[in-house]
Amino acid sequence: MPVDPSKTGAPQGHDESSGPEFTEIEEIEDAIAAAWEAVLASNDFGYEDRFLDVGGSSILVPAVHDRLCAEHPDWPIKVIDLFRQPTIAALAEVVHQRMTGR
Repeated sequence: MPVDPSKTGAPQGHDESSGPEFTEIEEIEDAIAAAWEAVLASNDFGYEDRFLDVGGSSILVPAVHDRLCAEHPDWPIKVIDLFRQPTIAALAEVVHQRMTGR
């Protein structure tokens, strides 16, 4: 089941003028959301929700990390990043910054 777009916190109906950077971050957010959904067996969360507040636990964080690393081996991400950046939006921003050097 896809994540409910009304809960994502992402801008709705963005246009082409938002550019490739927005698309990259959006793609990272979507990939993180898919990992959360698989691990939590739920899509009842938004991109600004904290993992631990939507049914996640410290025991499940490594499962999310493992899934992300398996599906995106080029992402510079560590388990501790998931604790320090507990929302999809925050983690996506960090991954994007590391990948682009910004």
